[in-house]
Amino acid sequence: MARTFTAFEIDPDGEEARLTVRLPSTGVVQSHIDQLRRLFLDHRGDASVVMLMEAEDCVTRYRLGEAFRVDAQDSSLQASLRNLLGDGCVVVQ
Repeated sequence: MARTFTAFEIDPDGEEARLTVRLPSTGVVQSHIDQLRRLFLDHRGDASVVMLMEAEDCVTRYRLGEAFRVDAQDSSLQASLRNLLGDGCVVVQ
């Protein structure tokens, strides 16, 4: 099943709680995406999720839909994301 994402610009002055997840340009496979989806659905909350897809020459930002809002302060979610993607992958705003 194909998924589409819409890129957007982050408003640095915005007050909305946000969880930013950085995905490296290499090493991320479909199983990582499936695990991310499950983690987001298992840790629902009020914070939006922004995914930064990093490539060698650019970074593309994707804001996930309302169905994927999370509890950004949940230490279990943060630990699971770091375990899956590495220490520098999670930013809570």
